[in-house]
Amino acid sequence: RFFDGHDPDGPAGDAVADIGWFTPAGQPMTLDNWADGNTRALAVALNGEGIQSPGPRGERIVDDTFLVLFNAGETAVNFTMPDAAWARRWQVVIDTMADGAKAFPASGRRPQAAHRLRVGARSVVVLRRID
Repeated sequence: RFFDGHDPDGPAGDAVADIGWFTPAGQPMTLDNWADGNTRALAVALNGEGIQSPGPRGERIVDDTFLVLFNAGETAVNFTMPDAAWARRWQVVIDTMADGAKAFPASGRRPQAAHRLRVGARSVVVLRRID
């Protein structure tokens, strides 16, 4: 099934739906952001608690929540972690600029909500929620 961007439990204020898109400033993407042809960086949150399809036995499926930071630009970009109740702390698990894009061990960098993380030019950083 496809992501639909809706909170499975209805209006929840600070909750994130199954998928959420953010600017490098950590703010939700607006129509103007999407229409800006010069945009080279954005983030997507994949909510592991927002999976709406049931498992093979009808059970609820829950997975980790990930934040993926994309920078297609020619220079590094500082991303601000979204400041939201649904994710206060993150752990970097993949950084394509680090040692051949290897995955980080459990001791990888751990930015918190509203903190900044530098993402190199033409690279991707994947973070996993740890709170």
